[in-house]
Amino acid sequence: MSIWTHVSGIIRIDDYKMFGLSGQKTDLSKVFIRNTWFHRNENGNLPTGSEGSIDVEFIDRHEDDSTDYMRTVAFFGDLRDYEDLSLIQSWWRNIPNILPESCGIRQAVLLAECETGQRLILTEKEMDIKKDE
Repeated sequence: MSIWTHVSGIIRIDDYKMFGLSGQKTDLSKVFIRNTWFHRNENGNLPTGSEGSIDVEFIDRHEDDSTDYMRTVAFFGDLRDYEDLSLIQSWWRNIPNILPESCGIRQAVLLAECETGQRLILTEKEMDIKKDE
C-alpha cells in the first residue's frame, strides 16, 4: 500500500529586478521547474515522490500600477511513497538560497500532511533568509 503526502503552499515574492533598466521580470520557472506528476523532477528543486514532483504555478499581477513587482508562487500536489517530512522542511528552508538576489520573500506558508499522521506547517520564519547586516 502506498503512503501519500499532500502538500499545499504559497510564497509571495517581491521581484525587485523590475525596477532595473530592463523592467523585465525574473524567470521564476528557472528556479522552480514546472512539472506534473507524470514526469519525475530532474533538477531537484521540488519535492518528488515515486510518481513525480509537486506542481507549481506562477501568478503575476497585471495591473497598471507599481504593484506589478509583487508575484506569487503556489505549490500543490500529492507525493506517492513519500513520508519523510524533514526533506520537505529542508527544501523549504533552502528556497531563499535558490532565488536570485533580486527577489525577496514577503510571506510564505506551506502545509504538508502525510497519511501516517505526520503534519508540518512552515512559514517564512523557517526559511534560511539572509538578513542585511
